[in-house]
Amino acid sequence: MTTSSGLPTNAILVFTNMVRKLLREHDPSHFAAVFDVRGSKNFRHEKYADYKANRKETPSDLVVQFPYFRPLMKALGLHIIEKEGFEADDVIATLCQQAKKDGMEAVIVSSDKDLYQLLDDGIQMFDGMKDRWIDLELVMKKFHVGPEKVLEVQALIGDSVDNIPGIQGIGPKTAAKLITAYENLEGIYANIDELKGKQKERLVGGKDDAFLSRELAALRDDVELGPITLESFRRQDIDLDALLPMLGELEFRSLLREFRAPAVQKKAVERHIVTDESTLHSLCDALREAESFSATVLTGHGLHTQSEIVGIAFASSPTSSWYVPLAHRTLGAPTQLTTAKVCEALKPVLESDHAKKLVVHSMKELSAALLQHDIQLQSCALDTELASYLVNATQFGVGGHSLANLAQDRLQLTLPPIPKAIQNGRSYWSEEMVDKAQAFASIRAETMLSIAPELREDLEDGKLSSLHDDVEVPLTWVLSQMEAAGVQVDREVLASLSGRFGQLLTNYERECHELAGGPFNIGSPKQLATILFDTLGLPVQKRTKTGPSTDASVLEALKGMHPIVDRIHDWRSVSKLKSTYTDVLPTLADDHDRIHTNFRQAVAATGRLSSYVPNLQNIPIRTEEGRRIRDAFIPADGMVLLSADYSQVELRVLAHLSNDPGLTKAFQDGVDIHSRTASEVFDVPETDVTFEQRSAAKAINFGLMYGMGPFRLSNDLGIEFAEAKRYIARYFERFPAVKTFMDSTIAGGRAKGYVSTILGRRRYVSDLRSKNHNRRSAAERAAINTPVQGSAADLIKLAMLKIASSLKEEKYRTRMILQVHDELVFEVPSDELESVIPLVKNDMENVYPLSVPLTVSAASGLNWNEAH
Repeated sequence: MTTSSGLPTNAILVFTNMVRKLLREHDPSHFAAVFDVRGSKNFRHEKYADYKANRKETPSDLVVQFPYFRPLMKALGLHIIEKEGFEADDVIATLCQQAKKDGMEAVIVSSDKDLYQLLDDGIQMFDGMKDRWIDLELVMKKFHVGPEKVLEVQALIGDSVDNIPGIQGIGPKTAAKLITAYENLEGIYANIDELKGKQKERLVGGKDDAFLSRELAALRDDVELGPITLESFRRQDIDLDALLPMLGELEFRSLLREFRAPAVQKKAVERHIVTDESTLHSLCDALREAESFSATVLTGHGLHTQSEIVGIAFASSPTSSWYVPLAHRTLGAPTQLTTAKVCEALKPVLESDHAKKLVVHSMKELSAALLQHDIQLQSCALDTELASYLVNATQFGVGGHSLANLAQDRLQLTLPPIPKAIQNGRSYWSEEMVDKAQAFASIRAETMLSIAPELREDLEDGKLSSLHDDVEVPLTWVLSQMEAAGVQVDREVLASLSGRFGQLLTNYERECHELAGGPFNIGSPKQLATILFDTLGLPVQKRTKTGPSTDASVLEALKGMHPIVDRIHDWRSVSKLKSTYTDVLPTLADDHDRIHTNFRQAVAATGRLSSYVPNLQNIPIRTEEGRRIRDAFIPADGMVLLSADYSQVELRVLAHLSNDPGLTKAFQDGVDIHSRTASEVFDVPETDVTFEQRSAAKAINFGLMYGMGPFRLSNDLGIEFAEAKRYIARYFERFPAVKTFMDSTIAGGRAKGYVSTILGRRRYVSDLRSKNHNRRSAAERAAINTPVQGSAADLIKLAMLKIASSLKEEKYRTRMILQVHDELVFEVPSDELESVIPLVKNDMENVYPLSVPLTVSAASGLNWNEAH
């Protein structure tokens, strides 16, 4: 671990965390951090010049961390002590004796075996590194005697670490037997004639060394500490003014958040409720004057969805917030403000330069909600959701980069859940509900401002500010407009397809029953497993906790073994199309037959957009039935749909990133990349490449970007493993820079902990260091794929921004309505089509300078399938 300036911090972090754990779990009233005086010799060196002479030099990366230990202890309210001429162990021994005299219990926190000699009634020892108590059993295991005899054993065996000589040839077990029999060194030498042979010879010859060793190993418990007493070590309050800057300098983010949290949670908050024009004007004035402010909108179905606004919360500082109830119907005290009047007052603030001070959580959702009320919110200072996502896309599991997760992670603050009455939709509201809504929304606005400075700092540290400010935030406005526009569907086409799919399902089901010898529920994994593996005797491929698996990978493995497998696959495919699309899409369309999908920016680790409710990016297009669903997506009257699709963009990105001469030249020459690859791999002229060879080359081209190995290639192509291995080897022989790029990407990811796209988007891949083969392999695949797929995602986002700007500048009525990874779909007035096509192609093909040309295919039609 190092800071961005290169300072190693691993030892500091381990030490600090161990101390915090001790304080948290043991809660001592007194605490002394005892240090050696660095570079100082003590009385033991005077007795024996070679004391600790064989110690290696302290590693330089540890030495530079030493200056931080003492200030950290002081800032934590803990006291430190060191004494010239003595070791830390001597000071510890002295403090333990003082504690015994004063009737206090003492705990020594160390794993140093030299301190075992101090253990006694009231003096215990705890190993903070292994989180265990040093008990009699451990002492006996090490020295074979109790604590009171440890020093005598040490005198005989010496200590190679401290270069204490002891007696050569006397080990711990022998020493323990001697001390048990004769009590101490004096007893041994008083009875030396009872001993015989080599043992006696060694003891006689090493007598001086034994007594010297005892002196060196003995801990002094009479160190003169001057005015220092036990009371000097009573714990004090944490000095946050001293601690927080140090944690910031050391870049200990989680600790910084933890110690900031109490101050945040204890802050006195001034909350206003806006129910009249006078207070509304005060709110607007506060927003104009604030250094920064935040906003969140509460709607009739929760947060930021496209429904009536229930209330808006603002924070003009982390300790000052404002709540404007709108759809509330308070009993006895109705608000004087209509939604129209509130929006009229807020519009000049949110559409002006003041918006550049705005902190939000999910700019897209907020701007979409406000857009319904003619407020065009197009800029902000920080989107906490997007900032968190850019800093570490994969940090959170359930809930993703929600404000609740951020508040818990960065402030150790638990946000209250949304009031059920709001979550369940619009209803009549009591004054109590207004208070609950205010508390819920206002604390969110306050939290955004509390976490914003640290998130902005994280963006700057990761060189991610430009990606946030110039790409992701501006894109939220484009996406909110796309969502508001929606895409029109033909209900009749969907109904017709549902009927057709229903008939196909009936036919497939009948065939499956005939092939199985009787009826069964195809949709039941348990019944299907019985048919496949018991009735038909097909081999089990893998098992789950509930029995043999029948998932897609199993069906793929069983293909060709029985005709029922293909029919089950067909049934599943059509069933999904019917249940996911043709039956559901009509229920999601509005009164104008338009479907409004939601685009999410902060989900995919690679930076790709995702689509949900409904997911319009996942309609299968490799089957005839899947493609026909696109027939139902149509333009409005007088318009056509335009589809513009990057051609092999990920392979082009790979050529750019790897700078492979062969791959680069193929794209510069404008040839069929898969035929060129097949020609290279199979060593045949391009004109002689067969369909099968081109298909194999295509599988290699795309598969390698996803970390595909020979096993997967052999399965995909139905060839022998050895042959697949030869194909891949041949590919890397012909395109060696691709292999170099992949290897260096993995090595770089392992060294830095992350991989990057062309715009600097990061994905952390800590499992590259994992000892678990499966986890490490998955991380290697992600490390190779992310720079390629993530860079392609960067390019399409840049293209969306550029096209949106061009359409606005030229005052076209054309609307961008869908994005499906490498494809953009537009709804274009027929009279604009001829000029819009070259505009779109030009913007997409020239969006970013690559070493190979970007090419775009564009086509139009009266439905999406026809256009695509």
